Amino acid sequence: SAYGVLKDSTLVNLAAYFTLALESILGAALVAGWRKQAISFKVSIGLTVIFSFLITYAWLVNGLIDCGCFGDYIKMNAPQSLTKNVLIIALTGYAWYGLRNAQSPEFTPKAKIQCIGGLGALIVLAITMTHLPEPKDPVLNTDPDKDITYTVNDGENNFDLTTGDFLVAFLNTDCDHCKDSVPGLTELAEDDSLPTFVALMMGNEEKLDTFIFDTEANFPMQLIPNLEFMEYIKIAPPILYFSQDGMLKHHWEWQEEPPAPSAIAQDIAAQKE
Repeated sequence: SAYGVLKDSTLVNLAAYFTLALESILGAALVAGWRKQAISFKVSIGLTVIFSFLITYAWLVNGLIDCGCFGDYIKMNAPQSLTKNVLIIALTGYAWYGLRNAQSPEFTPKAKIQCIGGLGALIVLAITMTHLPEPKDPVLNTDPDKDITYTVNDGENNFDLTTGDFLVAFLNTDCDHCKDSVPGLTELAEDDSLPTFVALMMGNEEKLDTFIFDTEANFPMQLIPNLEFMEYIKIAPPILYFSQDGMLKHHWEWQEEPPAPSAIAQDIAAQKE
């Protein structure tokens, strides 16, 4: 989704679970030494090549900054990830070549391998249990007849995006470009001649607090589910929409700074003509 390849949340979920299942099966085959017709080596190299093409596409076309290969634990840009993939392909090919004449091509797990597998399962289970989502879910988009139906609460006011005119920014709490855009967006939020400004955010409570601390952002913000967030992104965040009664009428994207209030007002007036 972040690569700009899949937008639909159902397809993203299917792709995620399929990839996890395939990688888990492939990893088990490699650890257990299953080398029948070198399928495990071939699939491993092929999968890494496919991922490399996806990273290259996202990098060159959509300006990908973090490949996301290791989640929040290790940040890795596209060139670093591609270098890693080249090394993985080389090492896998070398292992394939070195074991080409080895005996016992069938799947023959032994006690040590079974212990390693059990330990791995326990580690995955422990990580899963310590990273369960909080009971409080982000606000959801609930009306299929509207483009946007969120209600944003800033602690004092509720902004129902299904009624009236709004400027709605989509910002990622991890995005440096989003952080750099906050001064320009604040200028839009403080301009009384423009519609009410709100921001829908990708991240979690901790990251949102850090975002606010780092940028001193002082406009209404609301977390929404990551996959729903990505459905509104054209290329990459940040992006700004003009919303009228829950329908998205116009959007703005920028390379450096957000459009000036006068340019925003002019575009909004054109939409209302």
